[in-house]
Amino acid sequence: MSSVSACLVVHNEEALIERCLRSLDGVVDEIVLIHDGPCADLTLEIAEKHGARIVVTERAGGSEPHVPLAFSLATSEWLLRIDADEYLSDELRDALPGLLARDDVNGFSFIWPVWHPGKQRYATSNGPYKLALTRRSATRRLGLPHSHTEVRGARVQTDLLFEHRPVRDSYSLRILLSKWRRYAPLHARVYLMRFQDIPQFGYAPDADWPARRVWGSRLSPLLFVPYGVLEFLSEAWEFRRMRPRRRVWRTAAIGGLYITVVMLYVARFRYLERSAGEIPSGMKPARYAAS
Repeated sequence: MSSVSACLVVHNEEALIERCLRSLDGVVDEIVLIHDGPCADLTLEIAEKHGARIVVTERAGGSEPHVPLAFSLATSEWLLRIDADEYLSDELRDALPGLLARDDVNGFSFIWPVWHPGKQRYATSNGPYKLALTRRSATRRLGLPHSHTEVRGARVQTDLLFEHRPVRDSYSLRILLSKWRRYAPLHARVYLMRFQDIPQFGYAPDADWPARRVWGSRLSPLLFVPYGVLEFLSEAWEFRRMRPRRRVWRTAAIGGLYITVVMLYVARFRYLERSAGEIPSGMKPARYAAS
């Protein structure tokens, strides 16, 4: 049977990590856990009890720069990307061996509904979906904010539930504004970095930014609104089956506004502050290629 590595990036998650790791017991071949900076709680002790391979890195303030490292350290044929506030549903645990046995598919997406912590229930159905299980040889990942795993070849969207129950409402206005203040400037600076300086996994040594990204940065003072509109339309289409419908428009609007803010920062850093190409704190020059 094909092997699978669970890949986690965490920071002081003792309140949630036990639930996540317990759902992996008996169904994954290894657990690769990257801790973002020194640990100040019992996260690592809990992970050790579940047999995780643990790497403690310098603090980056986010998981994205470390995901390529987790993928590079994994040794299995398949990669399961999972966070501390996520865990495998019983039906997904039962179905996992069958998914891993398929040789005609390189990626599987699962239902990843929005959790409402205050009401202790899911706020959406029929979506959104998350690509969480990919064949290592067909996977690539950039360590930039809000990046997603990409996979070459066939991918299947399943009706299996990938549980996601954070302790805070990720879509509340207060939390969104807090995240945007932290992530949008970093996201913009990464867009202006050399492609080779970004932590990455699965890309060719001569890979570079696509032309649309290069020209998007150059024309950012003119294109920040069109970029936001395109992101809104893209997310509205991606989440079109999600219910209730108001969640579709809200999610799409959030995505569109965020990209608009990012592109405004790109214009500011490139043309007003002349700081294009600077490597932000936490984004270390690194390359992790798939073997």
